[in-house]
Amino acid sequence: ARRDVRDLDDNGRLLNIGKTKSRSGARVLRIPDALGDMLVALAAGRASDSPLFVDPRGKRLGRGRARLLVRKACEDAGVPVLSPQALRRTWSSLATGASEAALSVARHLGHGSTKVAAQSYIDRDTAAAAQGERALRVIRGGRP
Repeated sequence: ARRDVRDLDDNGRLLNIGKTKSRSGARVLRIPDALGDMLVALAAGRASDSPLFVDPRGKRLGRGRARLLVRKACEDAGVPVLSPQALRRTWSSLATGASEAALSVARHLGHGSTKVAAQSYIDRDTAAAAQGERALRVIRGGRP
């Protein structure tokens, strides 16, 4: 919710996360094309130091309002209502299940090590299954 127009880069394909609680939280996120187009539309015609996400009054969107918007989007889509934190957990488990490297997942979440990401976000069964899949690929002569 605290991103500015200038944080959007490469025609909506990248989002710079600069200020965070820790140095390891600063990162650049790849944005899916469909979302990138929406972010570019949000930023159109606005100054670079303007907030990217605003409330109906044009003020910077706060965390509480962002949480309500995620809730409404879930309700409108007819899917279980999740908090933004739960969405991070879901993404982490999906990325791990798709054999994304643990360090890559941790960095995407803004963590400096895999320990916090594994404890807080990644489903242990998913991680174990992904590790087994990687081992089988290596045994069969593939890459991890």
